[in-house]
Amino acid sequence: MIPNGSEVEYMGILQFSRQVITWLPPLAFAGLNRLLNDQSWGLYVLAFFFTMAALVFRGIDFAETKAIVAKLNSERLEGKDFEMAPGKASQPDELRTALGDKSSMSLT
Repeated sequence: MIPNGSEVEYMGILQFSRQVITWLPPLAFAGLNRLLNDQSWGLYVLAFFFTMAALVFRGIDFAETKAIVAKLNSERLEGKDFEMAPGKASQPDELRTALGDKSSMSLT
């Protein structure tokens, strides 16, 4: 799970990883197609990537993750055990004040 207050940093890592990984299967397909002059090997590589993705998603327990996130969000909004990285607002009220108390903004 992501530590409270570090969501932005972890989202940056996720986006960077996603950008790196999205070009890898087409590169492998094109490389094998060019090297072996046979598209069937390239398709095997793409099938391998899809199989790996399916196995990763199969191992994720979405119901348990949703329950944990809901609990953390409710604790955050109630101000219980809410800790952020040093130098940042430590309570939801302080965070709202730092953001200019925009009533349309949701913290969930």
